[in-house]
This record gives sequence, C-alpha cells and structure tokens, in this order.
Amino acid sequence: MRSPYPTKTTSKAAHLLRLALPAFAACTFFTSSLPGAEIVAELPPLGVLSEQLPLGLSGRSFPLIGEELINGRVASNDTTSVTFTASSSSIGLALAGKPDARYYLEVLSGPLEGERFDIDADATTTRNGASIVLNLTTSSASTANELTSDALIDARCAVRPHVTLKGLQEQFSPPLAGSNNPNLGDAVQVLGPTGFTTYYLRADGVEWRRSGSAENMASLVIPPDVSVLIRLKSGSKQWSQFGSVRTNAFRKNLTSDVQSFASGFPIERSPQDLGAVVDPALPAAIRWSGSNNPATADSFLLFAPDAGTFRTYYLRSNGTSWFQLGGTGEDFSGEAFLPASGMTLIQRAKSDTGYVIPPPLSL
Repeated sequence: MRSPYPTKTTSKAAHLLRLALPAFAACTFFTSSLPGAEIVAELPPLGVLSEQLPLGLSGRSFPLIGEELINGRVASNDTTSVTFTASSSSIGLALAGKPDARYYLEVLSGPLEGERFDIDADATTTRNGASIVLNLTTSSASTANELTSDALIDARCAVRPHVTLKGLQEQFSPPLAGSNNPNLGDAVQVLGPTGFTTYYLRADGVEWRRSGSAENMASLVIPPDVSVLIRLKSGSKQWSQFGSVRTNAFRKNLTSDVQSFASGFPIERSPQDLGAVVDPALPAAIRWSGSNNPATADSFLLFAPDAGTFRTYYLRSNGTSWFQLGGTGEDFSGEAFLPASGMTLIQRAKSDTGYVIPPPLSL
C-alpha cells in the first residue's frame, strides 16, 4: 500500500480541542473535558452531522464512526484472524450481545493503516476471547481479500460498527415510514455492478426488502467508503449522524468503471485533497486519466437534489484541472466541492487497489 501522507506534527491534544473550524461548517465537534482537567489525547474528536432532507431523492454518506467495541494493539495475526494484546477485553462476548450489528476491523497505524476487514461475528463469538475472525471474501466490504501472517503485529486497530439499513433508520426524525408497496415506502438506493438496487422499508417499520424478494435486508451493510440515495416518500425529515471522527488514513478500492464513493471524513474535499491528479510518480496502470473530452475523462458525479440528477466534474488533459461539464471553464481542482455527506460517484478508466486518502491536515 502506498504511503498515505507525510509525517505531521499536529499534537493529538489538538484533536480533542478542535471545536469549530470553518472548514468543518457542516459538522459540530465537542469535548467532554472538564475545566482544569488533564486532557486525554488518545480520543478522536466527536461530532454530529445533521441536515433536513427534502421529499424525494437525496444523497448520503456516513463518515462518522459509531461506538467502538475495542481500540488496541495487535499481538499477532494469521491469514484469517487477528489477536489483540492480553489487556484487551473479549471481542466474542461483546459481539454476542449485539446479534444484529455488523462490525469491521480498521487499521489505525503501521504499514496497513487504513485497511478495513469485515468481521465474521459467529466465528468470533465462538472463540470468545481477544481474537477476531475476519471475513475476507469478495462479497464482504473488506478493502483487501488477503492478509499476510504477522503483518499487523503491534499495529493499533479498532473494531468499529458498520452502518446498516436498520441502523440508518435511527438517524431520521420523524421516523422513516414504510409500505408493503415497493413504490410507496421510504427507501435506500444502492449502486452495484448492474445499477441501483432499491431497498424499501415495509409497513411494519422493521423489515427491509428489495422488490421481488421476501428476504429481510435490515442487516445490509453500507460501507464507510460508499454513498447512497435516500428516497423519502413520507415527507421531509431531519437526518443526523453522531460519532467520532476518523483521524487515520482511509482506504478505497478504485475500479475501472462507475462506482459509489465516500471520502471517510466529515469535511468537504477538493480533487487536490484526494490526490485526483495525473501523478507521473505512480505506475501508468493506476493513474488518474485526463481528457478534454468529458466522455473519456475521469469524473466525479455529484447528486443534486434540486435538479434530481448528477452534476459532472471531469479531469482535463493537463492532468490537474477539473472543469464542470457545461460550466464556464473555471478550474475547480482546489475547490472543496466534494461533499462531506452526499451522493458522489467516481467514473475512472483505470483501477487502483492501493488508493489511500490522507486525513485532513486540520485533524
């Protein structure tokens, strides 16, 4: 994996004290430190994202992190499991009390920083210790499908909760309203290899289904590197996500087609922030691709609820400038137009399975 960013000198204490920077206008941060108390610098900043979503379609991603089950050092790992140090609590016992939740292991330090591995909850519960069994199948949300033995020794890792359809329900006020008619209930649209799949809430307010299937999809995972469309049929609602802010590098596997995208951080980003330039230092097979023809250039597509469609920004042939399709020719490469929490698609000509997004310098 490529080195995500140069060494930074920002102190961890600054993370806890950073309450309201202009760049984080969409996210409010707070600290629980009492006046005169010693600052505990190991905790990431906490915050909330909140927005009134209109009737119809809106884009959402979920950059904040829910309550971690564990955050500690790895003692050892093999190709399918990770064992924390003896001081760590029992992961299996914790998972046994949360049968409907879905979790992943995120690497916070070391050479594999930013990688995320889905957890096999049943196998981990059976072990009932400080060892975690991973799900590295291609159908998982893991950013890598192989793990080398001992690659994570002494790395700090965290067990973090995935957002699921069931958990997403809890982020809306008033609550989402369902229907047994797939066309009438509030729904979530997820982009896959064959296009968007719609998952609608049933009239009981509990089950989620896709049209033509009787399977309850309430535990469907929405990975942190993915954005979705929310279809509100029952009226405008307040959406809020509470949690901590990621301060480690973030991994995303870029494919050579159109895919859903989220940056992993609750802050608007620019193409420059994301390294979206033709970098001659990288192998040609994984570089971004620029063109003055929007149809062949790598692009960001942002869903605009007011227009009900996507606005396209494409990389020009000089490899650095980003223009809006149909715009005035203004260069947006340094503009933070990519949303903190919205629906973004990336269209690329080349894949990059080692793509890393560094945390904002203000973290």
